[in-house]
Formats: sequence, C-alpha cells, structure tokens
Amino acid sequence: MSTTLEEFLQEVARITPPILPTQIEYRIHYNDAGDITACSMADHPAGSTQYLVVDKATYDSYHMYHKVVDKTLKKLDIVVNYRVQLVKCSIGPYATVKNLAGVLLEPDESCTEVEYYEQRNNN
Repeated sequence: MSTTLEEFLQEVARITPPILPTQIEYRIHYNDAGDITACSMADHPAGSTQYLVVDKATYDSYHMYHKVVDKTLKKLDIVVNYRVQLVKCSIGPYATVKNLAGVLLEPDESCTEVEYYEQRNNN
C-alpha cells in the first residue's frame, strides 16, 4: 500500500469510534404488587426502576402466569375450578367425530361416524 493510503486509513481509524455489537439486556418490569407490567430488550421504559434482568430463554418463554416475588420470577399455580374431563359414553351431551374428541358436532351437524362424551368432574 502507498503511504498516502496507509495514512488515510490510520486517520479514519483515529477519528471513527469503534463499532461495538449492541448489548441486549432482557428485562421484565413489574409493579409494587409484583405484577408484570412490561417486557423489554431495547428502548427500556424511562424511569423504570423495578425490573429483573433475565436470560433470553426466560424472556422468550414469559407469559402472563408469572409474578415477581422477592425479586425472583415465579410461575403462578392457577387453579381452575371449572376444569372437567370428558369421558366416552354410549350416548351423551357431546357428539364428536370418532377418534377426534376435539371436534365437537353441533346438534344440526351430522357425521357418518360419531362417538359421545360426557363430563366427569375431577374433584
């Protein structure tokens, strides 16, 4: 390389700040009750002082059934009182497509192969 080119590259290196990779910080923001109010990985909310820094896996798998307790993210154990199990019966209130219990048939619908399910309370 010519001296002029070398001098030019040295001057560019001197006056140009180094370009560093952006550091991503995954945050889960919460209120005084521990309820999660926001998630951010860039452009964090200004003035937010209550947040947890978490890893990418935790950030990606976060959903609304979590709460912050003692500055730790805890999964809530949600008890659903109306949860019931469907059990096969000879004739019952829920007609389904045979071998596809998730496909319920309306009273005005028909199918060549039908099976019936009823609710069984799990309590």
